[in-house]
This record gives sequence, structure tokens and C-alpha cells, in this order.
Amino acid sequence: MRITLVWLFVYFIPGNNCRAQVCTYPGQTPESAIYLCGAATISMNVPTRCGQTPIPIPCSDGYPYSNKNPVFFKIFCFSSGTFGFTIIPIDLNANFSWTLFDVTNTNPADIFTNTNLVLGSNWSAELGPTGASADGTEKIVCSGGRQNLFSRMPDLIQGRTYILMVVDETASFEPFQISVDNGTASITDPVEPAMANASLSCDGTVLILKFNKQMRCPTLAPDGSDFQLTGPAHIIGAVPGDCLNLAGSDSVYLSLDQSLPYGTYTLTMVNGSDGNTMSDICRRYIPVQESINFTVLAPEATKMDSIKPVGCSPGYFELVFKKPIQCNSIAADGSDIFITGPQAIPISPDKCPAGESVNIIRFNFIPGNILPGNYQLHLGKGSDGNSILDKCGMESPDTLLNFDIKEFVVADFNFIIPPGCGKTRVAFSHDGAHRVNQWNWNFGGGLNSSLQNPDILFTNPGQHQVTLQVSNGICSDTASAMIFTNAPLQTSFDIPSMICAGDTVQITNRSTGSIDEWNWDLGNGIRSNLKEPVSFIYSPVGYDAFYTVRLLAKNNNLNCEGNFSRVIRVLNDCTIRIPSAFSPNADGLNDYFYPLQALKAKQLVFRIYDRYGQLVFISRDWTQKWDGNFKGRPMPVGVYLWMMEYIESGSGIRISRKGTVSLIR
Repeated sequence: MRITLVWLFVYFIPGNNCRAQVCTYPGQTPESAIYLCGAATISMNVPTRCGQTPIPIPCSDGYPYSNKNPVFFKIFCFSSGTFGFTIIPIDLNANFSWTLFDVTNTNPADIFTNTNLVLGSNWSAELGPTGASADGTEKIVCSGGRQNLFSRMPDLIQGRTYILMVVDETASFEPFQISVDNGTASITDPVEPAMANASLSCDGTVLILKFNKQMRCPTLAPDGSDFQLTGPAHIIGAVPGDCLNLAGSDSVYLSLDQSLPYGTYTLTMVNGSDGNTMSDICRRYIPVQESINFTVLAPEATKMDSIKPVGCSPGYFELVFKKPIQCNSIAADGSDIFITGPQAIPISPDKCPAGESVNIIRFNFIPGNILPGNYQLHLGKGSDGNSILDKCGMESPDTLLNFDIKEFVVADFNFIIPPGCGKTRVAFSHDGAHRVNQWNWNFGGGLNSSLQNPDILFTNPGQHQVTLQVSNGICSDTASAMIFTNAPLQTSFDIPSMICAGDTVQITNRSTGSIDEWNWDLGNGIRSNLKEPVSFIYSPVGYDAFYTVRLLAKNNNLNCEGNFSRVIRVLNDCTIRIPSAFSPNADGLNDYFYPLQALKAKQLVFRIYDRYGQLVFISRDWTQKWDGNFKGRPMPVGVYLWMMEYIESGSGIRISRKGTVSLIR
């Protein structure tokens, strides 16, 4: 059976409705979202025109996604599965869009800033019903025409909380319906509504009834006729508790025509003058004749009940009472409470709302080092002349509670980065104080350690985030630090392996690391301390010469250095010469044929043909040599034609040459 719930919102809307305003009405903010359950089809109106806050939908189309004329629904998942639903506008020319957010353990307002909360969405510009169904193919449907009005059903996970935002983009302000269907997830609370317990007010004329969940306030008959009470008193009125939450209130205050004497009584649920009992948000009614028993006892002073576990690094403790305590009865200096144990611990009461009564009172520890151990908490008269008073004005007796403060741990660590220019090995250490016996280091890049004082080799220079988590088996702590390791000092440079005498030589420095001193020896008596020496030449000496170019680079602060050298051949004569014969017999003498000393030949093309005109070799690099083979096979002894074309680098003249070469074996 499908049940239809109707919420009617009646608001005064200012005359100028053309300008969007900030959404504040219940149901139009994520904090005041309406509870949505799977057993109901909800019919709703958009309360008022509002909304101008952008929504971070993961679409890059430039459309201004925002909470335009919204209604928010809160969803709890009680069984994992897919979530299918349909939004049906009464005016089929209206354009409704929606977005589903996962807001588990986060502030509902984060939906306006955190894209990662978006679980599914549909902003199709098409008109008519929209939602999520088995017909949908995309999880996120961005704005635009001809887009599918139904998205793929998102997956809900048991125990998580979600918010569904429905927006009226055409500002039709016509009602719409939303129904949950087709999906496999359960969003209906399996707990049936019931009365939980009842207690009497201090003067005995008001019965305070608690339910096991929030109940819809409109289902309560104001005359109290939903309830029958045994005994001499009669119920003459009923008022719900806090009804600001649209899901309802978990309490009802029943007015009696006289005080109830001590004894045991029965409270029974019946159909009231409004024709029904009370129901939860899914309109599941408490059964007629369901009842609870309660006992009215003689007033008794409220003792301290317990202390919530204090923890490892306590900043406060919370004192629990079985009955509400008047905030006004707590001494401002906290002198109602004093603590004995390994040391005296000064305390102060946390803020408690004046005029209210609470079951839990928080006291703050005055900052300072607190020794671990067993402590005793005493309750007595404070500087205000009284002990703590319960809501009925009865003074709490002097009592004592024991509690433990655990030995806290601190994860702060030290590290030493040694000077040096190679790969960096860093020594980390933790003092092990407070009986720490577990260390979990994370150095990034897959480096981990469980040692107390590990030495870690960082092969990559730069910043490294280091995190340490420590524990003594009871308490734990985490600390992080950013360290910086230097790049290894490595020397290298590029220089031609062969040049012509008198030509300009340019060196390209390829060294890396932190270097503050350069020492060049160019092999011809010239030295330089520049990072890259200026261009230079090797003068002719009448023969081919070989020079060794050396670089010594230093880091004087780290006391390290690096060396690198290369040999350059300086040709005395760079006239291009072509041999007339060669013998490719692998004896190490004249095994290859190529143009010699062609350093000044630019755009060179060197070709070799056999006597039939077959091209057997071609090269555009003068150092590439012919070995006398063609397609992997040795060519026969004989005479071969060569042709060479190039541009002379000095003059820019294009030159063509040809000749023959004898292949001898």
C-alpha cells in the first residue's frame, strides 16, 4: 500500500519575488531537510522563491548550478542497495532538477563547497518527470536539452546519511510529488513507533511521556484524548515537545487535573478526538491499546551517576546524573567539585545554559601537565553555599566517584639530515617516553618503518612529508613534519667529439645538484670558473690534436665535489677526402668506406651505386660508414660509383661531387 503524506507550507511572500533571496524556511536548507522514507509518496509545494548559492556539480559546461527554489530531503539508509525515485511535477511544463549528496559525518552545509559529496544528479533541461531509475545510464546528467530525465540509480550504503535536493528551475511553484520506487535499498526505519517511558514533573501535575523516536506533532490531540491514565488523576491537555524538526518531537507533556500520589500507573494509547493515535514521519501509528507502566516514588536526592571515560589527553570530564541538574545551581568557580589523587587538578565548569536543566555537566581541566593514575571526584557544597540541585530543587548529597586518567603519549620526533651531496640518509628518532611501544613511520613514496629510530635513505631530492603514529597500547598520538633533502651533486657537460682547428667550441653544462664553485680546464692552458665557459677555439698546431676538457664542481658548504671529463679531437685539416678503395675483411684496416673529415658539410647526402645503377647505400651523416654489404649480404669485388651533395658551411655554396671506389677483399 502506498501512503501519501501532504505537507502544507503557508508563508507570506514579499511583493518583489523577482530577486532570489537566501533560503531560510524549514525544508529549504540542508540543515532543516525533511525526512524521506520509502513507504510514502510525498506531495509538496516549494515554499518560497529563494536560492542563489552555487552547487559544485562535477560538470564543465558553465551552467550556473545553484539551490534555486529548493526543497531538501534527508535520507537514512537502513539496508544497502540501489536508490530509485521519481519526481512528478503537477504542471508537466515545469522543469525540476535534483542532486543527491552523501553527508555522513559532515556538516550538511558542505554540499555548497565539496564536489566529493555529490552521489548522483540530473539537471536535464527537458520538461516532465525526473529521477533515478533502471533506465538511466549516467550517474551525473549535466544541464542541456535532449538529456535523459532519469539518471542511473545511485548506490546507498547501510548506516550512511544522504540529502536529496530538489530544485524548481522554472519557478512554477506548482506542487510536485516524490515517490521512492524500484531500488533495492531500504530507507525506512524498521523500528515501529512506540511509547518508551513516562515520568512525573516535580509538582506531580504533568506527566512527561517519551517515545522511542520522533512523532508527528499534528497527530497529537491537544485535549490529551489520545491517552488514558489509571488512577485518580485525569489528563486534561497535551503539548508536544520541540516541533521545529519537521520529523516531529520525541516527547509529549500531559497535563493532569491533580497530583498523582505515590504508586504504579498505566498509560494507554487510544484514538483521540482527532480520530487517530500518534504517528511517525512515515505515518505508522502507535497501535490502539498499547500501554506502558510507570511508578511514582517519593522524592529522592539525585546522586552522581558516573563519569564518562576521560581519555588519554584530557581537557575536560563529563559528570552524568540520572535526573536533570539545574545549571544555576553550579558554582561559577567549580567549587561544588574537587578532585584528589596523584595530584590536585584545578577545574572550572563549562558553559551551562542559565535557567536550563541538564543530565550531563562538563568541567574543564585548567591547562597543565596532568599525571596519569586513579583519581577520586568528590561532590560537596560550593562557594555559592549549596551543592548541585536537581530540577526539583533537591540538593545532591556528598558522594564520591573514581576515574582513571591514562598515560598520554606524544609523537613528536627528531631527525638529523647529514651534510653531503649524494643520496641523503636521514636519522629519525623518538624518545619513547610514556612507555611507548609501537611506532608507525610513513616517509612517503612507499617507505615505512616500525622501528623506534630508523635511518632512511631518500633517493629522490626535494620535500618529503614524514608522519609518525605512536602508541603505548592504550593511548596514541600522531605527528608530522616536512623535511627537505638535497639533490645529489652530479657533473656532466656536452662538447663535440671532433672539430676543425680554428672553429668555435661551445660547452653545454649538464651538471645537477647544489653547486657553488666551478673549475674548468679546457686542455689548452685555458681555465674558467664560470658555470658555462664562453665560446673558445683550438688553434692549428700542424697535426691532429687531442685535448681533454675537465670540470671540477664543488659545494663548499657541504664539503663535496664531482669530476667529469671528455676528450675532443681537433683536426688540423678539414678538407673532405674520399678514399679510392677499401677492404671490408674485418682485419681492422680500411674496413669501411665514407667521406673523411666532412665536418663542414651541411645537409650532406652520400650515395653509392653498383655497376648496374642499383643504389646500395645512402647516408646523411658523414660518420655513417658503408661496410660493403647490401641487404645483409656482402657485395662482390669491383668498382662502385659514389655521389655526394652538401652545402659548404663557411661559404654556403652547394657542392656536388662524384667518383669511384674499388671494393677489394
